[in-house]
Amino acid sequence: MPRPQKPAQGSGSPRASMTIRAVVFDMDGVIADSVPFHLEAECATLRRFGLDLGHEEVDRYSGDTLYWKFERIIEDFGVNASVAEMAAAHFEHSYPHVQRNTVAMPGVIELIRDLHARGLALGVASGSPERYVAFVLERFGVRPLFGSVLTADDVARGKPDPESYLRSAENLGCEPAACIAIEDSAKGVEAAKRAGMICLALRNPNSGPQDLSRADVVFDAYAALARIPGLRREVAPRRT
Repeated sequence: MPRPQKPAQGSGSPRASMTIRAVVFDMDGVIADSVPFHLEAECATLRRFGLDLGHEEVDRYSGDTLYWKFERIIEDFGVNASVAEMAAAHFEHSYPHVQRNTVAMPGVIELIRDLHARGLALGVASGSPERYVAFVLERFGVRPLFGSVLTADDVARGKPDPESYLRSAENLGCEPAACIAIEDSAKGVEAAKRAGMICLALRNPNSGPQDLSRADVVFDAYAALARIPGLRREVAPRRT
């Protein structure tokens, strides 16, 4: 397995002097290997409203919440529909495709269980809707391990705004500097860094070209995290 690679900027490892108390995961492309299925479903929904856009065109709107994506597409292409109407059609007709095909990223469930067993508080900060995030966590059998789950339905501003990460740290009872965020997108990395968290970025080919240079560590597979100094050693029990 290749070693974790240093990004163009950043230390290449978590800050050695900081005790890590929490890990906050993005969902799509980090816990769930789902990005291509989301794009297929979104393209199918847009065709229902007269837009025949390719995956690359739709992917340019990715990184924020699903609702923001639909809002921008409606504005940019003059679609005669509301965000609520488009989202309702999406959930009814297209989302089952995502649910049927979504699988866990290799190694992530083992990592989640290991970090929880070692005493870290765990959170999810996702731009996907609550119904999907809840479905994935239940399907993978890890929902009880997360002390905070924030979705597109819970925040006013999606990534790269740091709101979801700042609120995750608050929910978990930790300072942001004592948290690690795991991301796979440029906007997600920016959100985590703006929140003041250490950020590990997974280079996921299914997430498309992403500038991950602001991350503290860039890695290619979860097995590589065992070799990152501090991730599993600088751990303190959750405060009760």
